[in-house]
Amino acid sequence: ELRHVRGEFHGQPDCCACSSVHGVRRRPCTACDDDADCNGKGSASSTAGSSSCTCDCDAGWQGAACDACAPGYEGANCDTCAADFKGNPTAAPAVPCTACDDAADCNGKGSASSTAGSSSCKCDCDAGRQGATCDSCAAGYDGANCDICAANFKGNPTAAPAVPCTACDDAADCNGKGNSTS
Repeated sequence: ELRHVRGEFHGQPDCCACSSVHGVRRRPCTACDDDADCNGKGSASSTAGSSSCTCDCDAGWQGAACDACAPGYEGANCDTCAADFKGNPTAAPAVPCTACDDAADCNGKGSASSTAGSSSCKCDCDAGRQGATCDSCAAGYDGANCDICAANFKGNPTAAPAVPCTACDDAADCNGKGNSTS
């Protein structure tokens, strides 16, 4: 649908104003095209009277013409999660790439990271912690915060600098003349 208006329209005298499904990419008004305007990686549209088409990019893509990977995505088709992101954008249904999060992925008790293409994040647990999400005490540690040494272990994990919990050793701790306990 073309409407003619008087006066100047974007610097051109007596130019047409375009309906919402057309953009003035060239004279006369032409339809927005997903392939031409968005590289086939999004949906092109415009508002009435617009001088150009805008793109609503598909997942993984960004840019005025959907010509770059969105943050967290990489690869020739922007369909792989970048390092320190998790997801599976090619699954059905797709799982978008989201940043690894220390609090969510490791219960705030470790550092979350991933390699490119990973669907999940891995935790590097804080001292005294273990498990896929750092949700349990490592061997030799005890307490609600895994910050004290368990029975038959010695150390001071809350000291500065921390002294890790290690097993008591009869020979080293008692000169071989008794049994060590803590």
